[in-house]
Amino acid sequence: MIRRDDNGAMVFSACRFIERCNGALEAETLVCVEGIALAFHWTMLPFEVETDWLTLTHMLQSREKDLSASAHLVREIRRLIDGDREISVRKIHHAQNQVSHSLANKAWSEVLNEFWLEGGCIVGNMVMNRHILIQNVKAIIMA
Repeated sequence: MIRRDDNGAMVFSACRFIERCNGALEAETLVCVEGIALAFHWTMLPFEVETDWLTLTHMLQSREKDLSASAHLVREIRRLIDGDREISVRKIHHAQNQVSHSLANKAWSEVLNEFWLEGGCIVGNMVMNRHILIQNVKAIIMA
């Protein structure tokens, strides 16, 4: 997971090995619960939760009773985002989530639980710098 400031700079990044889950949707839902809980500790400002899972976005934005295998996690997220703080959930494109995916792969392959402040995560920095370079090249080509 990644926490960014208003300018897009990385405030912190984290990854955690998830020993047991029923699949990728449950893993993403669990990461959202943990990410929101961390964000509550790091800022009093409104924030946005981004996920590249359309199904999860719909589950969190829906007011219908959730009957999925991840219903307990969905209820927890809804409880967190329905509080006094302004928190929104939005779906982003898979390509916009490369740093988080790289961190998840690192946690899974190395059985790793880590937390880095600012630019302390080498993997996150490498993916982010690559993404910025690609965006700059595209901007130059379009100009």
